[in-house]
Amino acid sequence: MKTIFGVNFYTIKEISRILNKSESTIRNWIYERKLGAVQVGREYLIPQQEIFEFLRKNTNKKDIKF
Repeated sequence: MKTIFGVNFYTIKEISRILNKSESTIRNWIYERKLGAVQVGREYLIPQQEIFEFLRKNTNKKDIKF
């Protein structure tokens, strides 16, 4: 996790571990605009608020399992 201007950002690798999904799945969600991210150079950073919003919208679907 990186904090920039008081906002927590996660890498694709961190999100894949948290959600127990492959890194390619996380990338696909970003490319499909299902999960918001900021591209910094070649790296994507996902703001914590985007993760919360994604989970709120998708917790009843098969993609996310707890």
